[in-house]
Amino acid sequence: MTLDPRQELFCRLVANGATPATAARMIGYADPAAGEALLAEPGMGERVATLSAAREVGHAAMFERLEAWLSHLVEHSIATGQTGHALRAIDRLMQLHGMNGKGNGRLPAIELAKPTPAPILDDLDLTAMLPSVVAELAAEPPLNRRERRALKSMTRRK
Repeated sequence: MTLDPRQELFCRLVANGATPATAARMIGYADPAAGEALLAEPGMGERVATLSAAREVGHAAMFERLEAWLSHLVEHSIATGQTGHALRAIDRLMQLHGMNGKGNGRLPAIELAKPTPAPILDDLDLTAMLPSVVAELAAEPPLNRRERRALKSMTRRK
């Protein structure tokens, strides 16, 4: 079943974390119960599940890539004696794993040292890593103006 653009936007919004009622309001429905009714229509639940699964796969791949980059950055910073950069990269790794110490009580926050003036990214070849990221981002169709507005308004309300 093919969905019209309004239904597709609804599915994208729900897959991106909006509640059905919020997504329905964002695409122009006044009745809060319209979201549940839209999800009950044939094909809508499957489309939301497909979009959610694709998003999870993309997030898992990006998580692994970020973790590898940050770990490499920590090792490189320690090897070159730039402890401030190493601490910053370690802090980002902790944030990536939800251990940033901001109210969760697991680990205290790290007080970062001032980074040394020498740039540490000169020795890294990040440009070799970027084509795969750009290709993945280009594979997903861009959001149209209505979708961008809806996502922007969704993030403002939180």
